[in-house]
Amino acid sequence: MSKYIIDSLKRIYNFILSYVLIRIAYTILSLEYYPIDDHKTEKSFKTFISKYLYVDDPTLDPDLPKAIAPPHYVQLLEQSKQQGKPIKPVKHRKPIDKNISCPHCQAPADYIYNGGQKYSPGQNKMRPNYVCKICGCQFFLNNHKISAAWYCPFCLHKLYLYKKRTDFFIYRCPNKHCPFLITRHAIYKFRDYFFDIHKLQIASPSKAKVNLKLIHYSSSVVGLALVFYINYKQSLRETAQCLNELFNIDISHQTIANWLQSVAILLMPLLRDEQIDTSDLLAIDETYERYKGKWGFLYLLIDTRNEPVLACHFSQRRNTIAVVTTIMTAIKRMKTIPPIIELVHDCYPTYFLAIQLINQADLGFKIKSQAVKGLKDFGIINPYRKYKNTMERVFGTFKPPYYLKRGFSSFDGACSFNLLHTIFYNYFRPHQANDDNPPLLIEGLPKNPIAKWNFLINKWIK
Repeated sequence: MSKYIIDSLKRIYNFILSYVLIRIAYTILSLEYYPIDDHKTEKSFKTFISKYLYVDDPTLDPDLPKAIAPPHYVQLLEQSKQQGKPIKPVKHRKPIDKNISCPHCQAPADYIYNGGQKYSPGQNKMRPNYVCKICGCQFFLNNHKISAAWYCPFCLHKLYLYKKRTDFFIYRCPNKHCPFLITRHAIYKFRDYFFDIHKLQIASPSKAKVNLKLIHYSSSVVGLALVFYINYKQSLRETAQCLNELFNIDISHQTIANWLQSVAILLMPLLRDEQIDTSDLLAIDETYERYKGKWGFLYLLIDTRNEPVLACHFSQRRNTIAVVTTIMTAIKRMKTIPPIIELVHDCYPTYFLAIQLINQADLGFKIKSQAVKGLKDFGIINPYRKYKNTMERVFGTFKPPYYLKRGFSSFDGACSFNLLHTIFYNYFRPHQANDDNPPLLIEGLPKNPIAKWNFLINKWIK
């Protein structure tokens, strides 16, 4: 019996494999051949690439309109009266707090149901939840929405809750005759995020380990340790060994780690608040770094003109929040924000969703997505690929020192290294494209590498 089952499975596997190979061969051979200078060659090849190698999801369109929020509860009450279905206040069996109101339509407590106890994943316990009778929004006491009422911007049908995620909920349009479904051949989706894009900040160490004003060594020793660790790409133990053998300074590697974390926090304003003259063409990408035995993600956003790093964000997760944090940090550092910003990125979906979220926020500017697919151009020249290659070269300066360190023992250590290396890349490291000058210049910065670190420490410690 077992032998018969194994033979049957083998026949099914061979049939499926043969079918897939035949479909691939038929697809390739069905492409019409035209001379190289004919525009139909590019068109047919582009159709094949986009159809069989990549999936173009219309719901990831950066210009997709936002779902329509319900109007004020007074307008909803008037609409229900006009339809002959007036909404009456709720008769509560048990009194509820009169200060409770719907976070979606601002309905007072007279129209709020007591929904009983519901599990809250954020606090890992059961909490009382409430339901709005007018718009159907479910929420906790702190106005955290369990589900809300949104309407499709194309057909004005009410969206239904499709999926729940940690940072957002996904709503879909149930209308089978929605214009978006008919024209774009996809169901309209809207993601309701739980964070404020204006309050996001790049990752930094949790706290300063030491007070640099009260340490037993001068700032020159701290600058010397930074030169060995950042400029010369040594590990913490190798830095401590160099200080001991070359300068007779006996300190432990943990003391150096405490100094680096304190300096990283001290120089955070240099990476977060300093205003920079930039162009309207930016590029963003991410790479992997290992900390505490697990993977983290380093996001870098550069200006394509002089290639300075405008934002450096180390995230524990590869999600939309990390991309939005990086983009908003870079935009806040721009002296003049152009009305249209072009952003070069790869085809990972979180970039499209982040741009979509920022464009839906109506901040006075728009981000235009310039996606670069794959590692090479398959016969179709992408003019923005050179900026994607520029990002890879920038990561080429960040990855070698990381490889020598073989990962980090803590998240704070990874953040400290990335922030300090970004300062070194922007203000210290000479670039051949900039006539051997760093991308950004600081007035009065000395040429000696130890004096450079001392200059920054003394400038920001006051």
